[in-house]
Amino acid sequence: MSMSNKYLKARRNREQEFKELVSAEIVLSEGQLETIINGGVIKAKLPSGETVKIRQSIIKDMAAPILNNRFKVADTRQEDRLLHPKMFDGGIK
Repeated sequence: MSMSNKYLKARRNREQEFKELVSAEIVLSEGQLETIINGGVIKAKLPSGETVKIRQSIIKDMAAPILNNRFKVADTRQEDRLLHPKMFDGGIK
């Protein structure tokens, strides 16, 4: 095999690996999304065999989302304390 053929074959292999990486899809369950939202980390395996960690950003968004999404992420702890104070003051008696 000539040097140029080896080069072309290696290049095609790299291009194929890149296409597989770019077309990889990571599907998360509701439980996994909840884990991420609450500060946890999810590990996912790519088709190439590499493992990636998925976590929430520690930086707040600079601007509000452009789209008005149907579902929102909200911290309800303060709301729960106001609506159900006995649950947070030593339990229900």
